[in-house]
Amino acid sequence: MKKILITPLLLTLALAISCDDVHKAPNKVQDTFETMFPGSTRVEWEKELSVYKVEFIHDEHEKDAWFSRGGNWIQTRTSILLSEVPDAVLAAAREYSDWDIDDVEYCEKAEGVQEYYIVEYDKEYSEKEKTLRILPDGTILKALL
Repeated sequence: MKKILITPLLLTLALAISCDDVHKAPNKVQDTFETMFPGSTRVEWEKELSVYKVEFIHDEHEKDAWFSRGGNWIQTRTSILLSEVPDAVLAAAREYSDWDIDDVEYCEKAEGVQEYYIVEYDKEYSEKEKTLRILPDGTILKALL
């Protein structure tokens, strides 16, 4: 019985340590965020291992951004409407799957592939999901099933 109670407690503790809600990030992180996204609202910070993640509203879009402890920007993901998706990306997404497009995010990164779209699919009466990463020109980067 003790093992059953201790295991959920340890799991909860591990999750709490790896992802902490914080009310404010360090000054360097805050400064970079405020410079990049002035006038943001509904700002919520989390610490994920060694980086800071912030969820916020900017330019009427829900966004998530990640910053290093030193204040360097890592990436931003912006939730966008289907009507905002470039034609090449939408064509590739529809050609790839007959499932319904559930959500699209525009991703910008400081390193590597610097911009792409994440398309999430779902299928009625199914708990399965598909995710596709597509470059702005419609090239499929990666499919996650």
